[in-house]
Amino acid sequence: MKDLEIENSRLREAIVHLTLDKLISQEASWRNVRALLAEASASTMSGVCRPPPSPTPAGRSVGTDRRKARRAAATRTT
Repeated sequence: MKDLEIENSRLREAIVHLTLDKLISQEASWRNVRALLAEASASTMSGVCRPPPSPTPAGRSVGTDRRKARRAAATRTT
């Protein structure tokens, strides 16, 4: 019985060490993933993947400008 208890405590200690190694490996891999994501977002924030600015002023659509131009042209002809 004493031999089984010794073997049991040895196995529990091995499990603790393996679990700790696994957690350390996971943390290291997450750090690598976070670093890659941060690097990717930094490169997109620098304008590499950003769409070009809109030619119309903010809050106004192209359709609004066209309607105004048609109304102005209609009032000039009448």
